[in-house]
Amino acid sequence: VWSVLVSGLHFGGVYYNVYTAMPWWDLMTHAMGGLGVAALLAFTFRGSTLRSPFWLVPAVLAVGAGFEVYEFLFKAFWHHWTLEFYVEDTIIDLVLNTSGAAAFAAATAVYRSRVRSGSTTAEADGDPVGTDSD
Repeated sequence: VWSVLVSGLHFGGVYYNVYTAMPWWDLMTHAMGGLGVAALLAFTFRGSTLRSPFWLVPAVLAVGAGFEVYEFLFKAFWHHWTLEFYVEDTIIDLVLNTSGAAAFAAATAVYRSRVRSGSTTAEADGDPVGTDSD
């Protein structure tokens, strides 16, 4: 559902020129995308032996960097920006992608600590992002 929402916001923003009318739209979609990619990675690798969810931050940074390379290679298809503007946009996009991932990782860490401390009714086995409780 999240990926459909983010995709709808992105492609709707492109189609209806929302990115031009509301510059914050790009910021929102990148942060939401970073959060969504982090969640997807967490659910995909939830049986991982990695104890900290903060591995998601560099992973999302790598995915975002890959997309930015793709966007740059096909920039004539998307837009006609100067190199200086593109570099600035890329840095901002990567910061927002990783901010979304960091928000997800932090929320996951808080949730895990609450489950481990017993301050919530959720069971450790019910942790959707793979708590490794010993």
